[in-house]
Amino acid sequence: MAGSLSRTLQYELTQIIDRHLEELRGIVPLSASAANPPEDIVGCLQRLVEICQHTSPEQARKLAGEAQACQARVERFLELMNQRFDPPFWQTEIGQILEQSRAWRRAVALGETPAQTAESVWDLIAPAKPDHLEVVSDGVYEAQWWKPVPQMDVYLLKHTEGVVIHEEIKNPKGLPHGLAIRFSVLSHLPPTAPD
Repeated sequence: MAGSLSRTLQYELTQIIDRHLEELRGIVPLSASAANPPEDIVGCLQRLVEICQHTSPEQARKLAGEAQACQARVERFLELMNQRFDPPFWQTEIGQILEQSRAWRRAVALGETPAQTAESVWDLIAPAKPDHLEVVSDGVYEAQWWKPVPQMDVYLLKHTEGVVIHEEIKNPKGLPHGLAIRFSVLSHLPPTAPD
């Protein structure tokens, strides 16, 4: 999982850097060689993923400053690259990590228990096993199944104690003949233990 995330982040950052260099080539002559993404930016993004796994209030308060510093470093880099913070950006892995970090930090600042991460929600909704699970917004998750949709999984998710169903989307965009269910998890469910 960590290696896959690292490769995805490096790929997305390389695309951002290449796009920025292409924009600069229109103004200043530059060589055609692509730059590698800075290791500290990849490291900051990976650290944000780790930090957002912590849901205990004590650990969250201890890590809030580090999360803020990591997020600020990544956002400064993206601004230097003239990255647009438009809807397509928030669908990238980088955008989702930053959005999750913002939600996590907001919860910590308000003294609330940070929302579960998508990874920790897998355990809470078991034995349902969607093909994909993502964080939609603060405390709202989307389980996705592609064709053929296993109706038993859908039934299990809908009847799992503590799961509140918000919306069922048949044939969601980008998932023909599939199914997506948006839901939240009631706060009384026990959070997963931090690493």
